[in-house]
Amino acid sequence: MSSIDILRQIDYIGAFLSFGGITLLLVGLQAGSYQYPWKSVKALGPLISGIVMILAFPIWEWKGTKSPMVPWAIFEGQSVVAISLVAVFIGGECPSDG
Repeated sequence: MSSIDILRQIDYIGAFLSFGGITLLLVGLQAGSYQYPWKSVKALGPLISGIVMILAFPIWEWKGTKSPMVPWAIFEGQSVVAISLVAVFIGGECPSDG
């Protein structure tokens, strides 16, 4: 494949939604309670925008693009992995301070 063909297959909107969503979420979390009160627009704006973009990412990957960044086929038939992830999530605990 040529370089132009490879560049045409990149999911630019998916990359924008995922990277932008994570960045806005982290900016909102950092701004809230540290620089601005949690109820201020300067904290809630990036936080809510980041959450919306993160939620829009799987929808875009599922319905919006022909060449997704995360193909759904890699999740098919992975029941053992899903069960182990649930078990780790439920059984995991934070280390105690004392």
